[in-house]
Amino acid sequence: MAFGGSKTLTLAFAVVAAVNLLHAHAGYVELFKDADYQNKLETVNGVKPMYCYNILCDRLNDVVTSARWGDLPEVGNMYKNKIAMIKFWEASDCDKAVGKARYWPVKTQSVADLAFPSNFRLDSINDAISSFMVMTEGKSKGK
Repeated sequence: MAFGGSKTLTLAFAVVAAVNLLHAHAGYVELFKDADYQNKLETVNGVKPMYCYNILCDRLNDVVTSARWGDLPEVGNMYKNKIAMIKFWEASDCDKAVGKARYWPVKTQSVADLAFPSNFRLDSINDAISSFMVMTEGKSKGK
């Protein structure tokens, strides 16, 4: 009987480990109405790399002034230095052909001397953000 229980326990650990691996690169992005992370508008949970996240509802579209994030992958294959980037677009659908876009290293989340975008006014994209993506590879996986 103890042997059967051991198999069940091993299976339970395997399932938990698999679920943890699936969620390992699902982080969050916080969006704020004002500079310096004031007046939080939304926390986007479950953010995965290489997916475009549109911010198209009236309450969020074109009103974001600052952002910060956490639990996102910090390395990738897209850039020579092997760092992942998070990019914010003025256009929906992460469209590089329309409007401005700015990006920051994801490792800002764990390196004290790097700064989150605390004021999009300084980057000429204040109140203009319509989409974002965590970039780790050369091709997006979806919208």
